[in-house]
Amino acid sequence: YQPESYLPQTDTYIEKDTQINEKIEKFEQEEVNFKNKIQIYDETIQEILLKKKTMSERVSIYSGKLKLRERIMNQYKETSSKLSFFCENENKLKNQISNLHSKNSELDKEQATLTEKINFFNEKIPILENEKKNFAASRNFKSAASVSSEIKEFQTNIDLFTNQIHEYSLEQKSNLERVSEVHKNVLN
Repeated sequence: YQPESYLPQTDTYIEKDTQINEKIEKFEQEEVNFKNKIQIYDETIQEILLKKKTMSERVSIYSGKLKLRERIMNQYKETSSKLSFFCENENKLKNQISNLHSKNSELDKEQATLTEKINFFNEKIPILENEKKNFAASRNFKSAASVSSEIKEFQTNIDLFTNQIHEYSLEQKSNLERVSEVHKNVLN
């Protein structure tokens, strides 16, 4: 089931979803109720068979109860099949949710790595700007041009990494929306 969690990067709180548990408990309780009804009907049928030997005129009454038992058995089988399908489907949905959370964790790591690189470049650029000014002041224009190229490369990388972080954020948002959709499917 979906545990309660908090994603600090997106300031998102995902609430624990207990409605799935309630549905499963409801199905399990229905199964127990059906089993109890079946047991009661089995006992009734046994009584009917014993009385049938001596009371043939009541056979038609008790045959109705047999038909009722059969209908209940069919309902039980149908409910049991639905419960089995629900459990299989629930496991698939749990796996989908787990995969989406794993993808978001990977994206968090990638974003952290890119943020570190951006911070490194942002720290390095002012140092390189000073070097460029010093080279230009000492009329070493070749070295100044080389440093200028390095600064441009750093700025290009910052832009590229910033775009990647934005794309990762969009992908995380999409994953969270898919998790929400999966939860809605479980509730339906």
